[in-house]
Amino acid sequence: MERSWTVAAVVLAGGGVAVAAALSGASMLHLGALGVLALVAGVVASLGHRRAPSVMVPAALEELEARIAQAAQARSEMQARAETAGRFREEFVAAVRHELKTPLNAILGFTQVLLDELDGPLTPQQHEDVTAIRQAGLYLSELVEAVLEEWVPARNTPLPLAPVDLELILRDVARLLEGQTAGKDVTVRVEVAHDVPRPQGDARRIRQVMINLGTNGLRATVRGSVTLAAKADPEGVRITVRDTGTGIAADVLPRLFEEFAQSEAARHVGGTGLGLALSRDLVEWHGGRIEVETEPNEGTAFHVILPMEPE
Repeated sequence: MERSWTVAAVVLAGGGVAVAAALSGASMLHLGALGVLALVAGVVASLGHRRAPSVMVPAALEELEARIAQAAQARSEMQARAETAGRFREEFVAAVRHELKTPLNAILGFTQVLLDELDGPLTPQQHEDVTAIRQAGLYLSELVEAVLEEWVPARNTPLPLAPVDLELILRDVARLLEGQTAGKDVTVRVEVAHDVPRPQGDARRIRQVMINLGTNGLRATVRGSVTLAAKADPEGVRITVRDTGTGIAADVLPRLFEEFAQSEAARHVGGTGLGLALSRDLVEWHGGRIEVETEPNEGTAFHVILPMEPE
């Protein structure tokens, strides 16, 4: 509902003072500090004028008290709603943590049993596969905690920064992507220059960006390759995720990093439309940026440029 308000504060005329407040569809909260000050100024002016009619001052004070009471009541109600929302949030986080972490812990426990060969020896290939499963489970466990942390009051706590081993991250992500290539003639490659520096950052979130970009590339590629590369850049370090897939339509590019923005091809192969928006936010948090190159039916390359230290 549209609300409007006007205040006529003090009118001096002919030997008398009139204090008037014309309020149209507005509570004290909508009137705001300016309106309150105008009313108070009118009352004070009335009290200080020798010829002010005595009947105007009590009426103005009563009106002011009533409005202040309304504002106090509204604030009390908002505080109560906020406290209820806070309790609900804490209960929700506790329930989600339990429901997600319980099966995750079971997966991690059984993979450790297999790696310790308590049930018998593993072949080298089996050992590598189980290791990949355990690493994926550990990452998912960290991701669950990271998401839930966003719901708690300590949301503005600075994230820990440390030198990030990009080669280690890209090889871990490549192993995860390889597990999704079943039924596809797609090769996952890692190309890391020998002199690539280690930027200061949050390794978990940089890893999340690489998984998002790599998964998108894999979805768009039926035949060919997805390459994860890293090299030094004049601005710090450049990480590239390149695929030989369908490319991105020109009409999608202007809103590519908006939430839920997807091409028709992306909708066909699945996805939520949130990965690129989240990736952009995480890269910008590091003081970096994402650039994209694409050609229809030839492929797409996302370039993540990170400074050596977040600004």
